[in-house]
Amino acid sequence: MLFGEKEKNWEESVNLVNLTNVSILENVNKFPCYNKEISLPYTIIAIITEGNAEAIYDLRRVIINKNEVAIIPPNHTLKAIKTSNNYRSTLIVISRKFSDYIEKRLLKNHYAKFHTSPTFSINDEQLDEIMRICSVLKIIEENELNQRTEYLYNTLELLLSLLNHYQKDMEENYILWQKQSERIFAKFCDLLSEKYRAHRNVEYYANQLNITPKHFSKIVKTETNGTTATKYIAQYVCRNAEKILRSRPDLNIQEISDLLGFSEQSSFCRYFKRTTGVSPKAYLLRHK
Repeated sequence: MLFGEKEKNWEESVNLVNLTNVSILENVNKFPCYNKEISLPYTIIAIITEGNAEAIYDLRRVIINKNEVAIIPPNHTLKAIKTSNNYRSTLIVISRKFSDYIEKRLLKNHYAKFHTSPTFSINDEQLDEIMRICSVLKIIEENELNQRTEYLYNTLELLLSLLNHYQKDMEENYILWQKQSERIFAKFCDLLSEKYRAHRNVEYYANQLNITPKHFSKIVKTETNGTTATKYIAQYVCRNAEKILRSRPDLNIQEISDLLGFSEQSSFCRYFKRTTGVSPKAYLLRHK
C-alpha cells in the first residue's frame, strides 16, 4: 500500500495493529497527510530506504534521510512537512502492549533518547539485515500461525537487539543519550501524554518525578532548546485542543473545555488564547 493514496487507507492499515499487535507497511512513498499533526498510541519504527523527509516531532524540526531509522514512542506528535520525490520507507507499527515490552526489555536505556531525538544512521549492510527481518515480520503478520505472538516477540527482539548493537558503534558520539536529565524528560513526556487533561502545572510533574520544580524547569528548558516547562505543557495541551477543534465539529466549545478538564469554558478560552494567540472560536473559523 502506498502511504499517501488515501488517509482512510492509512488509518485502516494502522488500526490493524489492534488485532495483530504488529503491522508492516512496505514501499511507503508519502505521509498520509501534510501540515496536520498525528499522534498515535503505538510505537512506530520507520526505516528510510530512499530519499528524505522533513517533519515536526513534538516541537522540534527533524530531517530523516536514506539509511536512517526513526523510532517514535507512543503519544508523540508528528507533523509531516515534506518528502522528496524519491522517498521510500518501511514502517513497523507496534501495539501499546508490545510497546511496553520494547521499552522494558529491549531498548532499555536507549529508549529515552527517542523521546527527544528519534533518528539514527545505519550503513548499507545494516539496512539489508533490517529489511530481511522486516520480511519475516511481514510473513508472520499475514499468516495465522500457531504461537504467532511468540514468533512476533522473538522477531522483534532480534530486530531491536540489532538496532541496539548498531547504536553501540556510535555511542561515543551520543553520550547524552544516557544523561539523567534526558531520562527524566522522557518520563515527563509519558506523564504529560497521560495526565495533561487533569494537570497543567509544573509542580505536579516535578513532584511525580521526585525533583524540585526549579530543577524540573531547568531540565525541560535544556531538552527543548529553551522552551520553559510552563510553555511546553501549554503548547502540548493546546495542540491537542486544536486537534479536537478540527476533528470534532459535533462538539461545542463548552464540551471541548470539559473534555480537556477545564472547570469553566472561560478558563479554557483564556488558556488557549494566551498560548496560541487566538480564541478557540477564531481558530475554528480559520480552519473551516
